[in-house]
Amino acid sequence: MGAVLAASCQAPASEGLPPLQFVPTPPEKAAAAPLRDECRDLIPILAADTPEGVARERAWLEQLFPGAAIVSTTGIDCAGVPADRVVFVQDGVERVVVFDTSSFFGKVEGDDLNELLDG
Repeated sequence: MGAVLAASCQAPASEGLPPLQFVPTPPEKAAAAPLRDECRDLIPILAADTPEGVARERAWLEQLFPGAAIVSTTGIDCAGVPADRVVFVQDGVERVVVFDTSSFFGKVEGDDLNELLDG
């Protein structure tokens, strides 16, 4: 049986949120797979708002896949959970990871975007 990867990395903490601890999906699970399987392996990202959340996604990728080049990022719905599907290439291998963005989706500078637009 293959070894499960475990890594710890500190990303900048937002006020009121703990530092991000990475517990990565093993590379063999991160390889391109049908969308239904991708949603099963969501990688939670905790952040106060969208800019911080995206930065934490990038930090996760850089920590586990140094030098990876992002091919695309797509917002998807995983059974009601907002998620970012990120396709990237490292060492000529295309991989996919899916981040759970529910903690920061639609938030700007800690505020809910819908509330800001409503007035």
